[in-house]
Amino acid sequence: MHESLLNIVREGAMLIEYLIRSVHDPSFIPLSKWIIVIRHRGAPNDEKKIKGSKVTKVDRRGIYYESVEGEIFIPFRRIIRLELS
Repeated sequence: MHESLLNIVREGAMLIEYLIRSVHDPSFIPLSKWIIVIRHRGAPNDEKKIKGSKVTKVDRRGIYYESVEGEIFIPFRRIIRLELS
């Protein structure tokens, strides 16, 4: 199944579905295999990449991930795309 998926996912509803399935569906691609690209002002090209293994929670509003500053919340609207690592 994994080989048939696109290496990059860009559509909003599909992004959310893939993230939720990665957490709750053991037959789907694990969250640790994804790189989550977010809109981040001030970063090169206004983009920042987060390893899926850093994500601590996915809820109905967005994702939480662990950084050196502590746990950070990112709303789904700031996620640009998912890439397979």
